[in-house]
Amino acid sequence: MDDYKDIIDLLTPRREVKVSSSFRERIRETVRKRKRSKILKKYILTGVALSAAALFMVILLIPDGLSAAQLLSKTIDSFLGTPNVELQVDIRTLPRDNFILVDPEEEFVTHHIKTRRTDSTTYWSIDKGGRTAVKNSEGVFVWIKEYNIGWYSSNRNTDVLDYLSVFVNPEKTLERELELTSGKYGAKYELKKEKGRYFLTVRSQKEGDFSNPYMLNKSIVEAQTVRRYVINADNNHLESASVAMLVNGEEREVIRITDVKYLHGDIELASIPSGIRFQEMDQLYDNLSGFTGMDEKETASVLFNAFKDWDTSVIYRLVSPDMAEILRKDYEGATLLSMGTPFRSGNQKDLTFVPYSLKLKNNYIKNFNLAITKNSKGVWIVTGGL
Repeated sequence: MDDYKDIIDLLTPRREVKVSSSFRERIRETVRKRKRSKILKKYILTGVALSAAALFMVILLIPDGLSAAQLLSKTIDSFLGTPNVELQVDIRTLPRDNFILVDPEEEFVTHHIKTRRTDSTTYWSIDKGGRTAVKNSEGVFVWIKEYNIGWYSSNRNTDVLDYLSVFVNPEKTLERELELTSGKYGAKYELKKEKGRYFLTVRSQKEGDFSNPYMLNKSIVEAQTVRRYVINADNNHLESASVAMLVNGEEREVIRITDVKYLHGDIELASIPSGIRFQEMDQLYDNLSGFTGMDEKETASVLFNAFKDWDTSVIYRLVSPDMAEILRKDYEGATLLSMGTPFRSGNQKDLTFVPYSLKLKNNYIKNFNLAITKNSKGVWIVTGGL
């Protein structure tokens, strides 16, 4: 695996999924309706990050009559009633790569996750060894210490974790599942009680266009998954959880919560190291000027041809200068051999991939796909694939 794979795919800021103020009342109403009727209804799924595209909801009641919605609601309350939570989560990914990357072909990387709650805000940190992120009173920070580079946003709602945001607020995982049971969406659920524990299983389909399968199974939402939760029946605490992808019809575990600690004392988040060169995250791509009037393939060609003499007047318009200099030792002097037809794959409709073949200065031939997208200026810029 290339050490610099997608090093400049820097987690384009996204808004966090928020639960509306009326969310809990909708859930309570759903539970009340289920008590009055045992009729199972089919629902059309219209697009939730963790949900399937065309499944119907099946809630299996366990012996004491508790439904999945009721169980999830109780477990959420147990999280919200605990000031701090510490988790250890193993994920198949690469230590330095983006938090969005989950790949069934990679080895497990341990993520240390801590959350600290105040009356109105949850602060957190997540450390996967090669990449660390922190949300504190000043904003959100992400850095790669090995490269002495990082990114920050003063907007504390900036989402840099993608799917993993559900783990820095563990109750958010369950809120998403709970919303699926509310009747607005749909999913297939299996719920059983055994030896003082509830076992909840959720099955969902992949989301996106995979006519080209390049991005299949490269993130949780771009894979067919089976999610499992083990919840203590006495205190409603989440004891463990896992996510498996279906690869060639067989389950392959890609995420597993191996330890959950509910803490009432203070908890120390990861500290931001000194000497890191932080860039403003919200302007990371928008500051790139790109080239007007060029399509995807022309943009890729201009970049690759600039590698030979390392023409920064071109490169810095398509790649942030700091990231370009990290890549320089590998790509300076490279020669473009060929390019293929641009294509799209997965659930990010604004992302295009351009196949390419480069001869590096050490004579290594690299065949890969450049990831490019349009920024707010409407020009194509590079976001990954080097």
